[in-house]
Amino acid sequence: MIAALSPADISYEETLSTLRYADRTKQIRCNAIINEDPNARLIRELKEEVARLRELLFTQGLSAETFVSMLGGQDLPRV
Repeated sequence: MIAALSPADISYEETLSTLRYADRTKQIRCNAIINEDPNARLIRELKEEVARLRELLFTQGLSAETFVSMLGGQDLPRV
């Protein structure tokens, strides 16, 4: 912010008011947050969990199909 001040005695009150306003605006802090639909957030989190679990299966040397067959052949929904 740029504050324009006048050195004239006649503008003392206006200059003081400008300086007070500049000081108040200097103290403003903005914490921006992302507005996210709760359903969209849940879907994103579940997709991240599915990806993490698939990676865990891969590190254990199993594929998703092998894991399903170990569960007794129950068909799991595709994501």
